[in-house]
Amino acid sequence: MNNFKELQKQDEEKYTNKVDNVKMKIDSNMQTLGVFSTVIDMYFSKVINYVVSLSGGKLDDNSDTSE
Repeated sequence: MNNFKELQKQDEEKYTNKVDNVKMKIDSNMQTLGVFSTVIDMYFSKVINYVVSLSGGKLDDNSDTSE
């Protein structure tokens, strides 16, 4: 077998392993961001409404406080 072809095959194997590792890290980061965005989406509006209520403000009719 040609030495250059063997070298190319080795480089492709190293590259594939690195790509898989990067892909796994990106997936992990996206899951973490998904958890944080869910928490913010669920609780941030309620916290803001609570602060407005404490400060004596009135909530408008369109605000959703039933959840």
